[in-house]
Amino acid sequence: MEVFPNSFVNGKEIRICGNENGEEIQIKVSLTAAKENIVNETVEKPVAAATATEDYTVEITPKEKRTVAEMLAALNL
Repeated sequence: MEVFPNSFVNGKEIRICGNENGEEIQIKVSLTAAKENIVNETVEKPVAAATATEDYTVEITPKEKRTVAEMLAALNL
């Protein structure tokens, strides 16, 4: 929501607004939980997810920032 300031929540989905060739577009994003877990054979051990009690900061590199900016510009977002 921070990356796409015109985005909004509509029920259980997020709508990301943009402009393509002068026309307004919306990308609908929705996630659902899997009913059953499956084993990912390409990963040796599952990686534990961070819990709400953990305090950590993720820093992105200048190269990653440039890449995201280029992608957003290419998508006219």
